[in-house]
Amino acid sequence: AGIYGHRMYGSIYLLSERLSSTRYFFIPGFYNENIFYEDYKKHFEKNYPKYIVIDLTKYSGLDILTDYYIKKVVENNYKLVKTVNNLSLYEKS
Repeated sequence: AGIYGHRMYGSIYLLSERLSSTRYFFIPGFYNENIFYEDYKKHFEKNYPKYIVIDLTKYSGLDILTDYYIKKVVENNYKLVKTVNNLSLYEKS
């Protein structure tokens, strides 16, 4: 099952011993997401991951394109499984 860590660099993949479900696991390193945003959405929608983990300390919510997109995907397709410290784990419904 795939996993996607939003705003987490690559740490969640090491901890879970899984590979990222998308090639866009590097998003925290970008200031201008416009250059890859449409491809990000297309790639993500091809195969939604089973789990999404969001680091709430780095997640802005609505003012960044990918944050807004992930917020909508989670609201429409996922349920909250667990929150530990600043990490929220969602599972595909």
